[in-house]
Amino acid sequence: MAIIKPFRGIRYNQERIPDLSCVVSQPHDRVRHGLQDRYYALSPYNVARLIKGRQTSGNGRVVDVAARARQDLDAWLDEGVLRQEDRPALYVLQQQFPLADGSVRRRAALIAALQLTPFEEGVVLPHERTLAKSMTSRISLLRATAVNFGCVFMLYPEGGINELLEPVMEAQPPAELQELFENEVVQRFWTVTDPEVIAAVTEAMAPRRNLIIADGHHRYETSLAHRKEMQALHPDAPADAGFNYRLVALVSMDDPGLVILPTHRLIRKHTGISGEDVRAQAAQFFEVTPVAGVDAL
Repeated sequence: MAIIKPFRGIRYNQERIPDLSCVVSQPHDRVRHGLQDRYYALSPYNVARLIKGRQTSGNGRVVDVAARARQDLDAWLDEGVLRQEDRPALYVLQQQFPLADGSVRRRAALIAALQLTPFEEGVVLPHERTLAKSMTSRISLLRATAVNFGCVFMLYPEGGINELLEPVMEAQPPAELQELFENEVVQRFWTVTDPEVIAAVTEAMAPRRNLIIADGHHRYETSLAHRKEMQALHPDAPADAGFNYRLVALVSMDDPGLVILPTHRLIRKHTGISGEDVRAQAAQFFEVTPVAGVDAL
């Protein structure tokens, strides 16, 4: 069973941060190529300072990034920049984005706390292997803060849930923002606190299996490892203890906004195989189109 629950989310206080575009960021593993500096410059409260903080202080001293994230989180809560919901909620994130042909798509995600289950149970399915090294910083941050700062992006079979959420989306004006790096994507966000809607959504999700991790394998496996640690430390903890759950964004496989777009991969200066061999082997699985050079490409 896919057991989801509402939770008391921590969100930016829009009385203090009216423009949410200045405080959001890409996921931690995409904060690179100078993006960290740009996020830092946007706001002293940009979430990149929590999820991908600088490893040195202003005087060049190496700092414990996870411990500083906890200090900043507590300070922002004390200052009222962040605040926690006064009651459990589900959330809806709608992303509107253009395609290369000029059309516009909208994709809706249900954000909830999902009960963690190992992959062998078949409720949640992975599609890639993970690297232990990539989990080190994530589990340090989770141990220090006990907070999920980003979602695991999951796909669930069949539809029906978006329809349950539509009345809330129609009745409530959303928060709206555009992120610095992907500023062509309009993000809209709703809070769902109606007990009847929450009950209907959790009931509709419960019998589903084979939820596929589209992105966030390291985040999910980090939460599994953290749960194991916490269960050893707190063997009498209740089943609904926070460490038994993970923040996820659930998108229906029937959502018309669920599209797969092409990406580019570059192989350069690889000495183990020649370019000619790469093309020959790739031709077994792909259509290969030679071009004259980088400029032509």
